[in-house]
Amino acid sequence: MFEKTLSDLVKGVRANKRSESEYVSKCIQEIKEELASKDPNLLVEGILKLLYLHMLGYSMHWAAFNVIELMASPRFRGRRIGYLAAALSFAPTTDVAILTANAFKKDFVSKIMFDSGIALNCLANMVTPDVAVSIVSDVVGILKSNHAYLRKKALLALYKLFLQYPEALRPSFSAIQECLDDSDVGVACCAVNVICELAATNPSAYLGLAPVFFKLLRHTSNNWMMIKLVKLLGQLCPFEPRLAKKLVGSINDIMRTTTAKSLLFECIQTVSIGMLSQQESSLPCQNSKDLSKIQTKISSF
Repeated sequence: MFEKTLSDLVKGVRANKRSESEYVSKCIQEIKEELASKDPNLLVEGILKLLYLHMLGYSMHWAAFNVIELMASPRFRGRRIGYLAAALSFAPTTDVAILTANAFKKDFVSKIMFDSGIALNCLANMVTPDVAVSIVSDVVGILKSNHAYLRKKALLALYKLFLQYPEALRPSFSAIQECLDDSDVGVACCAVNVICELAATNPSAYLGLAPVFFKLLRHTSNNWMMIKLVKLLGQLCPFEPRLAKKLVGSINDIMRTTTAKSLLFECIQTVSIGMLSQQESSLPCQNSKDLSKIQTKISSF
């Protein structure tokens, strides 16, 4: 039987405000005994209690191996708690983090998409350079999944992997680019979001995709995707004057018709930073009129 359940621990911490450290130290000793047992239920309950204490500021780094053990649990509930514990408690200095790669690989090929989903959630929050090197090809493979749910999560996780392992970006980028044409608008939105974040450091490298971004901007009705596309195209404008000329009409249409303040703000930001630097005299007559309308809109904002 448990020495204390999670509910008992919460009540005990609240009841021992004046001697919290002493009470928690005693509880941690009991948790260590639970983790040393062979009962999987005790392991789950022990990690849950450690997570609660971790949120109160107490370290659980000493239980990292137990967390990895729980990540490999045959039961979904156990794995879910193990992945949550890893995502919250693992740090770049966690020596055993590389051992999580086997658990990730196993769940990435599961026939149950929620197994892969919880693994991708965890990976995005605790990935280290060593883990990224071991796992990046598996995550890229998930972009071919039949489930849009997994394709979205894989795209967003890849961004975190690229931050830790930049060398993986070039060979993996074609797979991300294909997701721009995905039949699911959520997947396409995630792909745009990832590229927008990547382009923040080197916009000129993505100039070749400007026609694709412009086409998406003209045909999507998703406000969040439009915000990212406007921001992305604005980042590219200083590198290609012709893009600014072509974008003026679309920006004017969006600002004239949208009711979303967030999208309107991004349009104004893009015009102010990326387009007004272009000489107005170099724009065709119609585009000059559109730019004047935009400037009027900005003045009245």
